[in-house]
Amino acid sequence: AVVSLDLRRGNTNQIDYTARLNMKRRASLTRLSIDYIGNISKTNGGDGSLVETINNHRLNVGFDYYKTRYFFYTPLFAELYRDPFLNIDLKTTLGAGLGYTVIDDGRTELSFSGGPAYMRTDFISVAPGESNPESTPAAVLRTDYDFEINDTLDFIAKYNIQIGNQASGGYTHHIILTLESEITGSLDIDTSFIWDRTSNPTESADGTRPFPDDYRVTFGISYTY
Repeated sequence: AVVSLDLRRGNTNQIDYTARLNMKRRASLTRLSIDYIGNISKTNGGDGSLVETINNHRLNVGFDYYKTRYFFYTPLFAELYRDPFLNIDLKTTLGAGLGYTVIDDGRTELSFSGGPAYMRTDFISVAPGESNPESTPAAVLRTDYDFEINDTLDFIAKYNIQIGNQASGGYTHHIILTLESEITGSLDIDTSFIWDRTSNPTESADGTRPFPDDYRVTFGISYTY
């Protein structure tokens, strides 16, 4: 669990908040993983009030069944994503697939998974004549990499790709690169670079088209148990 909070007062009044939760339950044959990340930012609106400039949330859930030590099925994975500033009220992705753990030696873990999915996108608004919501078959690819650099420093990378039709955003990806530096046995300093890309953002009813790329660097304290 990671929480990052930035408060500014004076000439600039601003609040930036980021929360992340990574949960994983492993048994001899199964693995359940839940990942959540949320970002909220409010800045001075000029009249003393705080105006919201960022508000996005992403939840991923996956269940894996290991057929062998390295090969696994994913009978169900799901993602819920919301970002009003990207004109997305709610994007829902449901799918199933296969995966393979390339390395798992206690210090390094690398796995790939993916498969077909169904994607539905509910937009805040769309240009006249465009459909809302938009549904499409999709392909999903996930990469998870965890490397223990030394006893106190870990590098974690997550790379998720979704490919749907152009009306649903086309090619999208979500990348998180994280360095965790241990403070104590349970507390870490967490530094993350996050890159979200939507190749074909949907134009809103007023003619505004969001930018395709969003970048963030976050610093926070993580707790592991």
